[in-house]
Amino acid sequence: MTAEVYRTMKSPLVGLALAAGLLAGCTTLTPVASIKATVNAPGFPAAPAKVYVDGRSFPQHGKKITREFSERYGAGYREKLEERYAALLAGGDLWAKREAARIEAHANFAPTIAAEFAARGHVLVPRDEADYLVSFSFSAVPWEESMGSDRLPDIDDPKHEANLYLAVYRNPPLPGARSPSPLWRGELRAETPAEPKVYLRTLMQHLGRNFVGVTPLATD
Repeated sequence: MTAEVYRTMKSPLVGLALAAGLLAGCTTLTPVASIKATVNAPGFPAAPAKVYVDGRSFPQHGKKITREFSERYGAGYREKLEERYAALLAGGDLWAKREAARIEAHANFAPTIAAEFAARGHVLVPRDEADYLVSFSFSAVPWEESMGSDRLPDIDDPKHEANLYLAVYRNPPLPGARSPSPLWRGELRAETPAEPKVYLRTLMQHLGRNFVGVTPLATD
């Protein structure tokens, strides 16, 4: 058995896809994604609902940058963070390049999410008119780029990893809510390269309901 075959079989999602293929009487791998969707009372209503898609992504994005920067470069991250990040980016640092690409990809992905909600019958409105706010985070990292120069590849790592998080909040939050809980949130993890809208459509098949398990990727 080659290392390539071993690595493929060790992947949990690919293993489930292979099992599904064998049960279906074939050995063709079915592209799948791992999904976890959770509904919190009262839940996200059926269409039509007035929705705003937040193009800024997670409000925790700034904390994410400082945490990762601190882990990589030490406690002095508080000093001139933006200047040091810009210098890293200009110097071709892998982490900074990936972070910049993630920010750009997120901005480009927001209209796709808005279009998907509209296609499902929801009404897209400005933030101050919306009853529901959609927040999301998306990243897709090829295996070759997921390793920094100071790490050796792990044979158990997948060749590709996509992660999509989508959450629907009440807008505005209920009075007195310190940290608003989403009415619905969904998480997707996939190891098959695909267009971002494929991951989105796969996850949104479970919009507004509970689901935990593995499901085939939606067709493009």
